[in-house]
Amino acid sequence: MGSYSILIIAILFIVFLGTMVCVIILSANKRSKQKKANELIMNRLNATAHGVLKHTAGLPIAEGVMVDVYYCADKFVFKKDGQEFTVARDKIMNVDVVTGKDAKSQQMQGAVAGAHLFGGTAGAMIGMLSAASTYLAISYVSNDEDKYIMLEITSNGTFATKVKNDFAKTNTAQRSVEL
Repeated sequence: MGSYSILIIAILFIVFLGTMVCVIILSANKRSKQKKANELIMNRLNATAHGVLKHTAGLPIAEGVMVDVYYCADKFVFKKDGQEFTVARDKIMNVDVVTGKDAKSQQMQGAVAGAHLFGGTAGAMIGMLSAASTYLAISYVSNDEDKYIMLEITSNGTFATKVKNDFAKTNTAQRSVEL
């Protein structure tokens, strides 16, 4: 190899390293800006926890999109592309973490189990769950109708478990069921 070849390789290597450093710095700046924006939203909502989960069902947005979920003392807030959807805590009947396999198994044991977890419209929704996935299931009442929100826990299981446990500890809502 001649000295020109070594010089060209050295220059290409330096350009490559420079590019990698720039990408790392830009990525860190982007994460920092996102973190600051999230902190502002957390403060505005007075949220105690935040997670990013995959929407499965229940919100008026596309299935499969990632949604910011904010858990507050008085509500859940779901945020996607500038839209916010809120469910007041006093309307929430149950918050649970379930696997698709468990939900389908409970559906086979009877409609009561499905209604307990997800409200009256559980059957069709349970059929579409992936047996291998885990979900945050939020059932609530709106206009005297049982409704639910299902969010797949892709990489944020600690958020979902924290929310489930906190809700179970602090839930004071009682609902009577007429037989």
